[in-house]
Formats: sequence, structure tokens, C-alpha cells
Amino acid sequence: MPPYAHHPSAPYQVISQVYQSDDAALQALRQNSQILQPVYSNPEHVKESYDGLLAAMGNQADALEIMKQNPAVLTCGGAIAEETPDVRHCGLA
Repeated sequence: MPPYAHHPSAPYQVISQVYQSDDAALQALRQNSQILQPVYSNPEHVKESYDGLLAAMGNQADALEIMKQNPAVLTCGGAIAEETPDVRHCGLA
């Protein structure tokens, strides 16, 4: 586990990193604060979810679009990479 993982701001830092901006991260958190809750996620889980989503989508633009539509996708874990047909509909639910 990275040393920063236990710092109180670590979850937000990772969310901001995967959304590529503070504004986009704040919008996602306004939409669904669950991704910041320790009971649902942690920095490593968010990063694994993002990496899995990126693998499933094949490109960063599509991954970001899904994340904007449904921030909770960042609580799915790395296994989301195996859900390619279904993940495209995640943002529409």
C-alpha cells in the first residue's frame, strides 16, 4: 500500500487524478459522494477501477465519459475490465 493511502486527502487526490482536474472531481463528488466513502472505496480501489475501466473502454475519452455519467463506476474494482459490453451502459443507469 502506498504511504499516502492513509492520509485523509488521499481518496480525493486519487479521484482528482483519474478525473484529470479538480473541477471534474468535485462535479463527480457532487453527483455521487459514495466514491469518497471508505466503506465503498479507498485510493487503491479507485485506481484499480479506473485502470479496469480504461482497459474496458480502450481509450481515456470513453472512460472519462462513463465516469462523468456514473461516478460510482469507480467503486467496481479492476474486474470491470471484463465487463466491456455492460460497462458502456453503466452511465445510462
